[in-house]
Amino acid sequence: MEPTSRPITPPRNFTIYAVQYYRGKLPWHWALALFWDYDREKNRTSVLAYDVVGSMDNYRYNGGCFPCTLEASQTYRGIVEIGNLPESDIDRFNEALHDIEVKRHMEDWDCQKWVLTGIRRLQANGWVPSHVTETWLRERLEFVYPSYQKNSDECGPN
Repeated sequence: MEPTSRPITPPRNFTIYAVQYYRGKLPWHWALALFWDYDREKNRTSVLAYDVVGSMDNYRYNGGCFPCTLEASQTYRGIVEIGNLPESDIDRFNEALHDIEVKRHMEDWDCQKWVLTGIRRLQANGWVPSHVTETWLRERLEFVYPSYQKNSDECGPN
């Protein structure tokens, strides 16, 4: 049997990000995301986003259903790389985030708490390094925000 001349495609690794959005009030909305694609012509980044949406009384998990474009969002305010995921682990990644308890009717719980719980789960699986803490993440998201500021009151606090 002769060897094939077909090139071997290495497994894909996904970059894991924390993303922040302004939603008209504080605190900022946070999500986790996997890099999906970058369109050089349009200068657009597509990600699979994972977050909780809604309000205190009706939060629900919204995870990785379809690629979304960061730059198309009027409320996008920055992104920080937090880890890497081998393509072979994508099902375990989805399961780890899907299984996070979504809490309702609790004033001290929100999307940021969900993201921080998600980060701890991803760390337990070795996809996010241990130096990624709440303080580390808040400092970096605060640092990247000025890059996305616009001259408009609706874009969030200055």
